[in-house]
Amino acid sequence: MDKETSPLLSSGTRTPTSPPRQRQPLLTAAGASSSVSPTTSPVPAAGLASYGSDHDHEAANDYGDDTHLLSPTERERLANDTTIPRSVYFIVGNEFCERFAFYGIKAVLFIYLTRYLQIGSDTSTALVHTFTMAAYTATLLGGVLSDSYLGRFRTILYLSLVYCVGNLLLSVTAIPGVMSRASDGSVSPMGAFAGLTLLAIGTGGIKPCVSAFGADQFHATQVRGISIFSLFYFAINSGSLLSMFITPVLRSQSCFGRSDCFPLAFGLPSGLMLVSTLVFISGRAYYRQTPPEGNVLARVLAAIRFARAERARSPDASKSHWIDYAAADPRFDAAFLADVKQLLRVVWVFLPLPLFWTLFDQQASRWTSQALLMKADLDLFGWVVAIKPDQMQVANALLILAFIPLFQRFVYPNFAVLKSPLRRMAIGMSLAGCSFILAGLLQLRIDRAVYAAYENGQLVDVVDPATRSKLAEQGSLVCVSGCVPILWQVPQYMVITAGEILFSITGLEFAYSQSPPSLKSVCQSAWQMTVAVGNLLVIIIAESRMFDAAPELFFFASALFVATGIFVVMSRDFRFVRPAAETYSNEEDVM
Repeated sequence: MDKETSPLLSSGTRTPTSPPRQRQPLLTAAGASSSVSPTTSPVPAAGLASYGSDHDHEAANDYGDDTHLLSPTERERLANDTTIPRSVYFIVGNEFCERFAFYGIKAVLFIYLTRYLQIGSDTSTALVHTFTMAAYTATLLGGVLSDSYLGRFRTILYLSLVYCVGNLLLSVTAIPGVMSRASDGSVSPMGAFAGLTLLAIGTGGIKPCVSAFGADQFHATQVRGISIFSLFYFAINSGSLLSMFITPVLRSQSCFGRSDCFPLAFGLPSGLMLVSTLVFISGRAYYRQTPPEGNVLARVLAAIRFARAERARSPDASKSHWIDYAAADPRFDAAFLADVKQLLRVVWVFLPLPLFWTLFDQQASRWTSQALLMKADLDLFGWVVAIKPDQMQVANALLILAFIPLFQRFVYPNFAVLKSPLRRMAIGMSLAGCSFILAGLLQLRIDRAVYAAYENGQLVDVVDPATRSKLAEQGSLVCVSGCVPILWQVPQYMVITAGEILFSITGLEFAYSQSPPSLKSVCQSAWQMTVAVGNLLVIIIAESRMFDAAPELFFFASALFVATGIFVVMSRDFRFVRPAAETYSNEEDVM
């Protein structure tokens, strides 16, 4: 693949058909077109490679890329270099547009399912989370394609085209008359399901590659001064902020003889996804590309299977780790098995994490359903403003943009308890649980309000909670007294957003920095799989219909508090790795 390599990143990068890369010292930092001064924190854990205690020399070489070949002066110069390569701006631009498309569709999806396709609330909740689960499950596909066959650039490009087709299909089938109707008047959902399936494959396959591809543009030592994942989070939430505000407005417009316009709401994200792909292609000449190295995931699984079989056949107490049994197979050398050990250590820590996403992703389902029962018209100094229920998710994106610099500049430097990345994640999980306590208390207050609906021109009280929810989803419920303003949801959004910053940004950095170089996309996929499993749990609970609204919220909060305790116990003995240039104290790594 032809490309122009930046001198900053020219450590022997080759195309997929080139000979194997040789490690060379990185001695120049020219080639980046613009310089910015990103928000940085003196707290080491704020950066990519800023975790962990000193490790052995072999691990330092593996995880430090070319760092061990640099002179001390060059290491220090790169460590203090905050210049962002030109290629990163194309990648971040792509991420902005892609996230606009994804979150724009997700923002109105629940109301589309309940109001246009006339699917029940619990089933719609399950479908929203099925879509999210499928998207994050598809990260395995992206990781395998990227690490094993296509490389990150071509994986992102090809699956972006799949994404565009899914967007177009969802938009077209939302036009009244395109899809057939059943005898009860409901629209066939098959077109929507086909579009959402392609969307899930596209966005999920891209997801493990984009942030890792962005981090690839930096030298391993340079990223100490730049939190690239905070930059990506800023792009993600800028795109989602705009989309979650704009698409509900487009959805509420009249078109095709209806009082809503889902084709327009889905059409704008479709256009942005096309722009996203073009932006990404336009930066091709500047990218530093890491070639694929074979079917990495299959090799990892083969090593695990062989080690388990060998241990069962001939146990050996002298083995320090059970994966060492795979050394009996000549296919698996010592360096590869060391990488697998580190991957397994990281994945082990991930096991309790899905519960965070079980709660977090309900902003697009249960919290939107809650907002439908609240008073949307606000009187601001005589000016009546109507906030649409699906616009409340904007609060999360707004707060993210406000909280990221606040945390980087003030929170992390002044709270020693947050120096450990694993401790940050545990506190973030606890905050998410607290947000659901607030949501449950709010739901109890909403349940005390008096609601009615028109029947034969008369307002009739609606007492049954299930009937209330159904009428609210159809837009025909009226709050008579005791109405709760929709802005009362803001406190729970503030708490869960703080938890997201502590948990999600830190977790993404943790997954990248602690994964072996040859398995980074696979490890990113494993991180994204925690989201898929979390959404699966929502599907099971929603379809079981075990709880009313408020008790369900309290149940989820309790479950996350238990998972947090398990995570704290499991992560105590985690061994960190870092580039050889990093020399922070062990105190930052303990749980």
